[in-house]
Amino acid sequence: LLALERIKREVWSAASARTKHRLLISTAFVHLTFGDTAKSIDYFREASATDPGKPWSLTALAYAELLAGSLAAAFSYAQKALAEDSTLENAAVALIHASPRDLSLEDLQQIVPDGLQEKAQILCALTNAARDRGLDDDALILAERAYTKEPNNWRAQALLASELLR
Repeated sequence: LLALERIKREVWSAASARTKHRLLISTAFVHLTFGDTAKSIDYFREASATDPGKPWSLTALAYAELLAGSLAAAFSYAQKALAEDSTLENAAVALIHASPRDLSLEDLQQIVPDGLQEKAQILCALTNAARDRGLDDDALILAERAYTKEPNNWRAQALLASELLR
């Protein structure tokens, strides 16, 4: 966090909007990692304001709303981001986590862009979505696929272990 703050002080005035966005997003995730959700939300919102209307800024808003508990708003922002750039993995993760619980797992998978459906990060998010919907067999299958895609991915390892222990 100190390094990010130092970088911000040193480069902010000359930085492009995209660089400012990335720096603020990194800071948001650090605060989230340390458990400071409120600061994380603030940084996600600030990041979105550095480059408004861009798909990565919509993704930042999706994360802010997701963390704030506004799932419908988060889902909407993630959908808009993916409509503009279907390669944004973080937008797809936000979409999955914010998805309405009455949306079936099959329907949820259908709205994830084709090019992202087999990414480990997406499969991990879908594993959680399956578990949230009480679909234990599907959760195990998705966790196995995530691990197969990236066996060194700690999230995939942890999810598979968790599913195997159920």
